[in-house]
This record gives sequence, C-alpha cells and structure tokens, in this order.
Amino acid sequence: MSVCPVLRRGEAGFVCGYTNKPIDPFSWYCIGNYTECPIFIRFSREERRPAAPKPEEAPKPLAEVLPLAPERPEAEFEKAIKPVIDNVVLKYDDLVKKLDDAWRDYENNVVGARRQWEVEKMSLLRAQE
Repeated sequence: MSVCPVLRRGEAGFVCGYTNKPIDPFSWYCIGNYTECPIFIRFSREERRPAAPKPEEAPKPLAEVLPLAPERPEAEFEKAIKPVIDNVVLKYDDLVKKLDDAWRDYENNVVGARRQWEVEKMSLLRAQE
C-alpha cells in the first residue's frame, strides 16, 4: 500500500498538498495507488517540464588567470617517478599471482577433502547396516 507524498493531515481532516483543499483520501487515490490520481499526474507532469531557458550572459572574468609555473617540471617528475611506479606495480602483480595460485590450491584441497569425507561417510554407513 502506498500513500501520496503530498497528503497532509490538518485540523479539519486530510488536505491535498497540490490543491490545498480538503479531501477524503479513502474515496480518492491518496491511499492505495496515488500514481493513478489525476491530480498527482497533472502536477507531476508540470514539475517535470523544464522551465523556459533564460538567456544568460556569459560571466565576466574577474581577473586574468596566469599559470604559476610552466608545466615542464611536472613532465620531468612523471618521467622520474614512472620507473618507481612500474616497479611497485610489478611487485604487487607477482604477489597477486602467488595469492591466486595459493587460493586455487586451497580450493582443490577443499574439494579433495569433501570427496574423501563422502567416501568415509559411505563406508561408515555401510558398516552400520
């Protein structure tokens, strides 16, 4: 059950938030399926319509912005740091591969242990019979 989001309870009863008029929510769509209410549909369509675009003037710059430093030092920094980054990436790449292999071994061991358990369980059940 859904309740209209603009339904308000006032002193005299319930009031529709769109029309600001008293309303009986049980005879209208307010309680139940408010998305089928003609008032809700009309007002929700009006809200979705974009307002007419106002012609805006281009904002005037307050002051001319000058770059503080040339971009060349950043390029030199990137050249200097690239080998370090590559080295770290390769180190972690190797660690991830080792972890992947260890996880694969773990999964294989778990599957083997479960199979062995099933074999042992079946032999115990047969011995009880």
